Amino acid sequence: ADQRALDAEETTRVRIAMTLLANALQLGGHLDEAQALVVQSEALHERLTGGVNDEGIALTNRHSLICALRGDGEGALRHLARVDALAAASGEADALGRDRFPVRVLVLATAGQPAQALDHAAAMEPHLASLSDTARVRAIRARALALRLTGSPESGRSAVEAALSIAAEGGC
Repeated sequence: ADQRALDAEETTRVRIAMTLLANALQLGGHLDEAQALVVQSEALHERLTGGVNDEGIALTNRHSLICALRGDGEGALRHLARVDALAAASGEADALGRDRFPVRVLVLATAGQPAQALDHAAAMEPHLASLSDTARVRAIRARALALRLTGSPESGRSAVEAALSIAAEGGC
């Protein structure tokens, strides 16, 4: 609201403030508020830029994550498909797409596709070390969820222990 008052119109600065607030709300567990704000951020970004760029991809990926965290698997898959379309339209490099794979694994598990989630996690295993500690923890935690959903609670527990170990050692 303050940024809108300062800018007197919808600008990139307003969208950035909205996005930062949506991120903070999501991290604080206020998922309904975060989702409402990320929807507004996505719409404003699209009006201002056309949406086919790194920021548009990141916003849509955030929306997919929020849906997954809310347990809305279908919504998460829908936004993940949009992420893929935006990435293809922008000519995004594969290396950038790897940064989002923890969200993809979580979305697939949340949407009731744990076997696909595990396949994706296995395919991305060689790239795990290149991710930040936080992204590695998220990826392994999502894998643990998928393992549990496929009826492998012991394997899931082992994955959780690995994620906790990374979190304890790293900067999470």
